[in-house]
Amino acid sequence: CLQPRLHPPPRDLPLPPLQPVLRVVPPPSASASSIGAAVAALPSAPAQLKASLPAIAREEANVERYRRVFEELDLDSSGSLDEHEIQAGLQRMGLPSSDKQVHEMMVMVDADKDGSISYGEFASFAQEREKDLRELFDEIDLNGNGLIEANEIRIALEKIGMSTEVSDGDIIQLIDRMGVDHTKGIDFQVFKRILMLFPSRNISISNVFDYWFRHIIDTGDEVIIPDIIDHPMKRLIAGGIAGAVSRTTTAPFDRLKMLLQAQNSSAMLAGVATKQLAGGKPAAARPGVIRPAPDAAARAAAPEYRGIWNSLKKIYFESGWKGFYRGNGTNIIKIAPESAVKFWAYESIKRMLCRDSSAPAIKEKLIAGSAAGAISQTAIYPLEITKTRLAVSAPGEYRGIMHCISSIVRTDGVSALFRGLLPSVVGVIPYAGVDFAVYSTLRDVYTRRYPNTHPGVLTVFVCGAISSTCGQVVAYPLQLVRTRLQTQGMAGRPMLYNGMSDAFFKIWKCDGLLGFYSGILPNFMKAIPAVSISYIVYEQVSRGMGISSGL
Repeated sequence: CLQPRLHPPPRDLPLPPLQPVLRVVPPPSASASSIGAAVAALPSAPAQLKASLPAIAREEANVERYRRVFEELDLDSSGSLDEHEIQAGLQRMGLPSSDKQVHEMMVMVDADKDGSISYGEFASFAQEREKDLRELFDEIDLNGNGLIEANEIRIALEKIGMSTEVSDGDIIQLIDRMGVDHTKGIDFQVFKRILMLFPSRNISISNVFDYWFRHIIDTGDEVIIPDIIDHPMKRLIAGGIAGAVSRTTTAPFDRLKMLLQAQNSSAMLAGVATKQLAGGKPAAARPGVIRPAPDAAARAAAPEYRGIWNSLKKIYFESGWKGFYRGNGTNIIKIAPESAVKFWAYESIKRMLCRDSSAPAIKEKLIAGSAAGAISQTAIYPLEITKTRLAVSAPGEYRGIMHCISSIVRTDGVSALFRGLLPSVVGVIPYAGVDFAVYSTLRDVYTRRYPNTHPGVLTVFVCGAISSTCGQVVAYPLQLVRTRLQTQGMAGRPMLYNGMSDAFFKIWKCDGLLGFYSGILPNFMKAIPAVSISYIVYEQVSRGMGISSGL
């Protein structure tokens, strides 16, 4: 199997051109070790050639392995891969095969962006990925024995702040599901097989372990990297708990905000009284709606609540400490599904939209956040209007949630349960979009600056407060219009508006720009801690359940 021939030297050997050398041509079944033995038996071979031939053989073995994988994926033997072939091949290999993951694979590997992957592109990607994986493997393999052991995984998790999220049992389960003995560890071949198609350009300890424990531990399937959305039920529970805790904590400020929002200005009510006395009709209403007489509207011209402190005292003197929590029961019932659906929808929509799930663009975050907010708000809107009416009602007007709902339906019909839905949904879109986008961006900035640590509670609180403030400033006028539409027609609250655009026009005409921000101060006092507490609780509950928050 030894044939003398003229051969240009390998690039790393400083040999003169066209120098006769001995080249080892192994039989197809020869291994790298047998080649090394053959070279060692040649005392006349140059020392550099002896050292380089095993490396050349290993490189040829790698190329052959890449070729085999490529041919398994290339179903029509065309010499290139399209998205359909990649998806079908990955499914046969038991690897992630969703449309999103296939697209991410195409983006990473298709260097010339022609919509297909050539063998050269695939081999180039595989070589670079294998080199990155070797560096990462050596970083985790602290004792250098060629195995990643359970204690080394624990140390790596501690470095990136994930040790509290993952139990020792999870680590053992992870190693077992890779098909190796957990008492020994993970060798590089297994490590490489699992992570070769890791759907992110960023190969780091933090990303890899998050990927492992979300896509392997969280499923009962034996497929190594199942294609799932991880634990939607856990995310629903975490979101519901976060919403309930935050709203209960800030209920007094929430009620004060709604009272100030629902309160029409002196100029507005005086105009209504004048128009009624002249025989005009300020707004259309269904038969049976109770409207105040003109003199009642005139007497109501002076706002009932003035200033935060005086308003809080009035609430207390009127109903005691329980008055601060009027409507909070509905708020608890409402906020659990609302927050849960919002967080779950955001996670799901973000996964569908993002071209690179490890680094979603701000536009993608904005769309996902807005859509999630609109979906959740529409789903629970009858409870939203019930909560608002209970909060602004006089003592004894409603006997509870069901009495409030039945009164609305009896007086104005079922459609009244959705009064104000349009400004509510339109308002949710900028609020939820800006809120989520700003929060996620701030968290990403922190992660890039401190890549080996998870954000602490204080960091999460600050990010949530800033994002909430930005969202409130943008969306508050729509929230105020929603509250006015929800509460008009109640006892002592005349029908003033014929819809969203009419409400905007009348508020602008009577009160100017500041009229759209009535009650915003207690809203900030409520919203900043409420949203921040919601994010903190969501993060902590998610960790306690062993899932990544994904935010």
